[in-house]
Amino acid sequence: MRMLKKILLLSFIMIFAGSVQTLFSQTLKSQDVSKELDYIAGLVKKGASDGDMELIVKSYRTMSNLEIAVDGLQSKKDSALFFLAMGYNFVNICPTAIVLQLSETTNPTGFNFDCIERTKYYFDKAIKIASSENVFTPADRADIYFIVGIGYDRLKFNLANISKINSDKSYEKALNYLGKAAELGAGFEGIKTIMKRAEDDAYYKKPLIDDQQYNALNRMLYIDRALPQPEHEPAATKEDDTADSTPPIAAPSTKDENLYIDYQWRFMVKKPDDTWSFESRKAQATMRLTIQKKDTSSVAGSGLNIICRTLTDAEAKSNIEQLTSKSIDLLKAAGYDIKSQKMISFNGMQAQEIISTHQYQNLIQKAPLSQEKKDAEPPQNIISKQYMIIAVANNIQYIVSFNSLDSEYARIFPEYKMIANSVSFF
Repeated sequence: MRMLKKILLLSFIMIFAGSVQTLFSQTLKSQDVSKELDYIAGLVKKGASDGDMELIVKSYRTMSNLEIAVDGLQSKKDSALFFLAMGYNFVNICPTAIVLQLSETTNPTGFNFDCIERTKYYFDKAIKIASSENVFTPADRADIYFIVGIGYDRLKFNLANISKINSDKSYEKALNYLGKAAELGAGFEGIKTIMKRAEDDAYYKKPLIDDQQYNALNRMLYIDRALPQPEHEPAATKEDDTADSTPPIAAPSTKDENLYIDYQWRFMVKKPDDTWSFESRKAQATMRLTIQKKDTSSVAGSGLNIICRTLTDAEAKSNIEQLTSKSIDLLKAAGYDIKSQKMISFNGMQAQEIISTHQYQNLIQKAPLSQEKKDAEPPQNIISKQYMIIAVANNIQYIVSFNSLDSEYARIFPEYKMIANSVSFF
């Protein structure tokens, strides 16, 4: 009987594990993974620059959890590119993580991992996919070898002052993969120049491509989901084709001045155009972003406000209705009259939509009124109308709202609602 129970339990675990993997592959699409990797890149950048081991560990664990989803993507090209991006994350983490792990002060939990091994692990996964899937052309494989070679070259540079042995090994791997890329024929300009640099001893102590190009190449992997493309420029002359010329490998531009992305609070929003501005205020557990017109003379309404607040442990156990009831109680206490309250789907999740009004007595008058006029004319009131969406994700409560005079509400609603609809959580 005990043996039967063990067999049944083992079968259940295997079925459950298979279901989880199937669920990941079905629910997470390439664009979802792209957003998650963008978030991880933000953790890596901040963790490495601030020397924050907690953020580095969080990025490590998030990538580990994401691995099943990346393996299960229908597009094998996307899988390979995402694994390359994850390898680049560990290249960027490596120097800081190695130093932080050595100290109990900077690494109080004692969590340790080998960033060099992790870099190799994800690069090897990308190479294996490119070698086994028929969707990759020889030029595609050459590009992947090139990206891996540049990754190892940057790892060489990052480790130069920490571990000469590992720096030398990374340099050897960089030369090996760049040589394979040149042999197969990488599909973009600049490979010859980079190979010349790789043969120059001066480049042992500095990276083969500069930070701007490296970051563009890195971002291209998970945002553009594309391999480097030819520039289609005239071939370089003998004078231009030198080790000091800059190879054109920059990724397509993805910069959007009207898009606001916050990696800490895990949301993005887009303003209509450059006549609007973003203004943010941050504290340890809260954040407020206001999107409003730059020209104050044309301002109508409050601007769109996004308030983010980290939930307490107790609040994290509450559902959206319970959290919303607290917000409504606060509105009522402030004199707001709730006109409408309903559950809606917002950004793919359940949220509460609340419309309320507030009445203010008009205390500003052009001239003192006589007693007769005071008796004849009751004091005028000002009514404001507020639109609010309350959602919860990432252990954060998000409040998206705007308000205006009741008389202007119908006019400003379409534009403000359009901005609200552009809010996306990741």
